[in-house]
Amino acid sequence: MKRCAALTMGVVLGWVLAPAGPALARSSTAWTAHNWVKQGHQALTKGDYARALSLLDKAVQAKPDHPLAHAYRCYAYLQLGRARRAVTACTRAIGLDPTKGRPYIWRGFAWQRLGEPEKAVRDFGRAMSLRPKDHRPAFYRGTVWFSLGKLDRAEADYTECLRRKKDFVPGLVRRGMARAMRKRHGAALDDWDQAIKLSPKDDRILHYRASLFLVRGEYDLAVKDYEVALRLRPKWAEYWFSRGYAYLKLKKYDAAIGDFTQAIRYNPKHSLAYFNRGIAFKASGNKRAAEADFAAFGRLVGIKDPAHTPIEKPALVEELERSQVSRWLKRVRSSRWFRRIKSGEFLRE
Repeated sequence: MKRCAALTMGVVLGWVLAPAGPALARSSTAWTAHNWVKQGHQALTKGDYARALSLLDKAVQAKPDHPLAHAYRCYAYLQLGRARRAVTACTRAIGLDPTKGRPYIWRGFAWQRLGEPEKAVRDFGRAMSLRPKDHRPAFYRGTVWFSLGKLDRAEADYTECLRRKKDFVPGLVRRGMARAMRKRHGAALDDWDQAIKLSPKDDRILHYRASLFLVRGEYDLAVKDYEVALRLRPKWAEYWFSRGYAYLKLKKYDAAIGDFTQAIRYNPKHSLAYFNRGIAFKASGNKRAAEADFAAFGRLVGIKDPAHTPIEKPALVEELERSQVSRWLKRVRSSRWFRRIKSGEFLRE
């Protein structure tokens, strides 16, 4: 009986102390890599991108062919502002597993960061195919088309985005902008009406709709939208200026002067507010105040004889009338993209 127990113990100890076989080593390595990836993912969701990258690098060292580790490294590189490294990491992840859509989305963001929108369009398109129920890749590709001035393609992608998620407010807003710039004013207003119903406290949508009312000469409707927008954001100079412009077109000079004054209060360097207030003063018979405002406008923009300059319009009205996409709108879209990444929503399937 003792010999049997000793033999059994010897066999057990021999198995424990013997060198691990290839299959066991591979299993241990895979578990270690999985553990590093899990910890790296947790660090990403907490916004600790440097630590996440360090953990994910260890995962790659343990298992170089781990596609999720490379994909999350791409995400971390994006957050750290290293777009070229992000492209390399996502390309590796896609090479290991081309069936996942998120690496294409992240690489699309990286291409956009590197100033290669055509490659971003291609990656977002691939993500659309791989994630047929996800509305976001269509939205992102539409935004790239929008930034390139290809408004028909942008509208088509925003429409596809809304087919996948009909109550997606950013999609309605952007499609409305594309339609407005294509002179499809009625369709644009329909989109913005729906967006305002879904998000009634978003003052920016009211601003877009009111600006289109200004383009169409529907100044009373513009005034009503800016009244609501100003209740939501009372210290925003551009809203005061735009409503003042509507009052000026309606020849309500006292109301226009009041709004332009508020715009200058919240933005003392708002040159157009000085200029248009000068026009309102001049129309109401106060030539001395008009001359003072024209002089202030001239100092701000470097024009010697500003009184003979044509009436100036709000910036967004100029954009809609010219059907051009401004640099400001491009910056807003770009920053929103990366705020969405920072929120961690793409880490969730």
